[in-house]
Amino acid sequence: MAVSFILMCLVEAAGGKCLPCIVDVRDESQIQAAVEAAVKTFGGIDILVNNASAISLTGTLETSMKKYDLMHHVNTRGTYLT
Repeated sequence: MAVSFILMCLVEAAGGKCLPCIVDVRDESQIQAAVEAAVKTFGGIDILVNNASAISLTGTLETSMKKYDLMHHVNTRGTYLT
C-alpha cells in the first residue's frame, strides 16, 4: 500500500494522474471493480500495469499442488483477467 501511495504522489507531482488499485488478480469481481473505478475516474483505461506474480523456487518434485495452483492462478489467470 505504501509503495502505491508513493508512486501515486510521484506521478501526480509530475503532472500525471493515476489510480492505484490493489486487488487479488485471481478474483474476477475485484478486477471488475478496479476496471469500473478506472472508467469512472478516467473514462477508460490507456495503460494497465500488472506487477503481480507468484513463484516457487522449489524443484518439480518438491513443488506442492497448492503452490503450483497459486503460481498458475496469479501468473496465468490473473494476467488474462487483467
